[in-house]
Amino acid sequence: MSTRRLFGTILRRYVGWVTLHPRSIIAIILTASALLSVKIPSIYIENERKLNLPGNNPIVQLDDEILKMFGGGKFTMIGVVPREGDIFQPWFLEILNNITPNEQFRQPRV
Repeated sequence: MSTRRLFGTILRRYVGWVTLHPRSIIAIILTASALLSVKIPSIYIENERKLNLPGNNPIVQLDDEILKMFGGGKFTMIGVVPREGDIFQPWFLEILNNITPNEQFRQPRV
């Protein structure tokens, strides 16, 4: 028997068994999902490039250069543009004041 024919026979038997036992398949999938979901709270994701890549990697070197130039590294910059007028409108300054997270950057009487 050729390998191709053997594979076809095994695949047909497998598909036949799966289609004849849908409740068993669903029970197996639900059990596996429940067992795997128990470990979800203990998953730790580390996305620090310096820990995952070697020190001579170009990405790490570029990251170090940017940190030296601009500092920080854990900040996000967003741009906000008014639809009408300039940025010195009271309503727009209020929006900026509300989205600024740190008290040291907030301006009094805005």
